[in-house]
Amino acid sequence: MDIFKESIDFIRKALDIKDGSQENEIKNLAETLQHFPLALQQAVAYIKERDIALKNVGLRFEISDYLKRYKEEAKKLLDFKFPEDSNDSYTETTFITWRITINKIKDNAEYGQQAKEILDIIAYIASDNIPVEMFLGLERNREKLGDAIQLLKQYSMINSGEEQNLVNIHRLVQQVIRIELEKQGKNKVVKKTFELLKESFPDDSDKLEDYAKKRELLPHLEAFLSHIDNWLAKNPSEKQTIEKDYLVYLLIWMNDGYHDLGNPRRQKELLEQALSIFKKYYGPYNFQVAIALANLGIAYGDLGNHRRQKELLKQALPILEKHYGSDHFQVAIILTNLSNAYGGLGNPQKAKELLERALAIQEEHYGPDHSQVAVILTNLGIIYGNLGNYEEKKELLERAL
Repeated sequence: MDIFKESIDFIRKALDIKDGSQENEIKNLAETLQHFPLALQQAVAYIKERDIALKNVGLRFEISDYLKRYKEEAKKLLDFKFPEDSNDSYTETTFITWRITINKIKDNAEYGQQAKEILDIIAYIASDNIPVEMFLGLERNREKLGDAIQLLKQYSMINSGEEQNLVNIHRLVQQVIRIELEKQGKNKVVKKTFELLKESFPDDSDKLEDYAKKRELLPHLEAFLSHIDNWLAKNPSEKQTIEKDYLVYLLIWMNDGYHDLGNPRRQKELLEQALSIFKKYYGPYNFQVAIALANLGIAYGDLGNHRRQKELLKQALPILEKHYGSDHFQVAIILTNLSNAYGGLGNPQKAKELLERALAIQEEHYGPDHSQVAVILTNLGIIYGNLGNYEEKKELLERAL
């Protein structure tokens, strides 16, 4: 089936035109929109919705009415300069159909503004499986949020995802929204997107239900990160604001997510970038620098590079001891990981010394019967076994039970 016939059949079926009427109009619409599926989908959705509304007052909205609006909107864009990477007929046609539709959506007095805000946010995240609950930060009333989402679906701006509470958007629609926002000023939208991601992402949570949430949101953090990187590349004068207010937090959240999902390679990439930013603005001995060093060391350990793991953890340890005090449970966590690094490097004696110090801190903090203490007792028992002290190994493992 050729593209011309596909376009004609699609318009006929979508608008339920069963007779031979409107042949010229159907052909004109298909040709005006250059047979582009996305543009045709938006156009017929608009025609259907307007026709339903006008039938209530004894009027009709036909293809010819849409074509008139299309020509009017196209005239407005004669002096509009598209970005070089978007200066093509597909983007321009989609941009015009999008403008026609978004103007009508904004006219909805009850939900139009919320729908437009949602669409702007969606332009800066991944295109598939967008969780609707993320937008509760824009509209706390779930019923109103549902109505705003439905308004966007009615006009084919978005469609349902793999589950009912997820939505998808075409990437070209995202692109034309961003083109418009670039002209208007996107900073408010970027800031709001950041705030919604921050509110939605369960950073530093180890609850089982939050693992699935992190998996769901990570693609959207990745997409947002790419836009932040692009913003940074185009606006070097705003580098400090972008890095300190957006980028570094995004990197840390994503590290947390990838840690839980077992992707140390991606963690390493993110943490190395975050570490560079922390050092630049806060100096080499800042608490945040130490946390990044420690997490990066753990990622290197998970990748099997125990030498680099040891180097990074040794840099982090004195900073954290100064910040927390030498007997703090957070220091014990670093000692435990540093012990693992020495164990991986074939130095069980040093690993034992570090783990014994960690054990004393954790027993003081949690008490002798806590699960964290049991983990250290088990690891320490294994080390004693490696050192040939099986009596001490037996004693420690029995305590861990």
